Amino acid sequence: MKRTFIAIKIKSEKPLSELISELKGAFKSEQLKWVEEFNLHLTLHFIGETTPFQVKAVTEMLQLEGKHITHKSQKSG
Repeated sequence: MKRTFIAIKIKSEKPLSELISELKGAFKSEQLKWVEEFNLHLTLHFIGETTPFQVKAVTEMLQLEGKHITHKSQKSG
């Protein structure tokens, strides 16, 4: 069984790295689990413990639904 979730990968850039460092300092007394910067992500939905069959089924459903999603990016500045 695997812990499974749906997430968006986040690219770590210098301003974000600096903010994370500040947040880690501000919340050091809290019981928070920080991920390594190469694994930054925003969890959209935590599914829980799943079998390989369930992971495959969820992946296929997301791939089908993803065909209906459009992606737009906009540069700031």
